[in-house]
Amino acid sequence: VVNLSEAEIQSCEMGDRHQEIPGQTEPLPIFRLWDLLPYGYQVQEAVSGVNSPSVCLIMQVKGQQVAIAVDAVIEERSVMLKPLDLTVPVPPYVAGCTVLGSGEVIPVLAPHHFHPLLFPRSPVRLVANISQNTSLSSDASPAQILIVDDSLTMRQILQEVFESAGFVPTLCTDGREALTQLARSPQGHFHLILSDVEMPHLDGLGLLQTVRSDPQWHHLPMAMLSSRASPEDIHKGMELGATAYFSKPFDPAMLLAAIRELLD
Repeated sequence: VVNLSEAEIQSCEMGDRHQEIPGQTEPLPIFRLWDLLPYGYQVQEAVSGVNSPSVCLIMQVKGQQVAIAVDAVIEERSVMLKPLDLTVPVPPYVAGCTVLGSGEVIPVLAPHHFHPLLFPRSPVRLVANISQNTSLSSDASPAQILIVDDSLTMRQILQEVFESAGFVPTLCTDGREALTQLARSPQGHFHLILSDVEMPHLDGLGLLQTVRSDPQWHHLPMAMLSSRASPEDIHKGMELGATAYFSKPFDPAMLLAAIRELLD
């Protein structure tokens, strides 16, 4: 985060010129956030009349370092990412939303999807409904996903995400319940397991080890979805036989796309 004067930010028009920024070894393109986001003209005019950007966030977008000018940085906090209503078009740079303690719903942006906004030579494409782009084809039977997470909220979010994309999720609260569900179901019933790591009774890694050691389920794809996502955690999960390892909070569209790849 770098503080700059309004004049310094105004001198760069949408990244066409590079600006010397304190602490950076080379000039960077500066982009004003409200110019990037495709607001209607009236909204842009109203916002630009109230707030003047004075802070730049330095970030990497597809390997290129850029500065995004915003009016203020209020605080840094961890948030629980919730998916938006998937019945309406959601652009790829909107990861979802979060609910503050006050009850206010705030959209969450995904800067790694800013590239088409920053460099519009490649046209900005809004994603239509996720279920349209990532659902199973109509002539295939829906994939059965076993979702294992001790958080009721997370189970509900994942259920909504997968059902909206045409999958059939089965929900379990921990690894022990997941093993019971697997034992009750015909062999080959489930196409993939998506499991949290930290859970009571039997955690995700214990479930993973059990699945991999059982000849009946040995080849069943199993992905981990956890806030424990350090390089060491990921290495451990993959070493035990995880097919993939995803971190929380997650981007629903990206998670669905990755799951589809695992099932193809």
